Amino acid sequence: APELTEERLLELVESAYPNPVSLASMAAHFLADEADVEAQLSVLVDQGWVRAVEGGFTRVTADEPEVKRVRQ
Repeated sequence: APELTEERLLELVESAYPNPVSLASMAAHFLADEADVEAQLSVLVDQGWVRAVEGGFTRVTADEPEVKRVRQ
């Protein structure tokens, strides 16, 4: 399984766009604990790359002006 990193998590979410990715399927993809996935996800959400939607998580699109993206 691929290593669970914020970058790989973001790639997974982006590759599924426009469909949301559930926490369970992300955990299965990385063979990781849901809590670990959620911890990485919360960083991406805080940075404005990913947002929670019904059914899971999806990437934030450029046409959502209220979101400011800052790469650390």
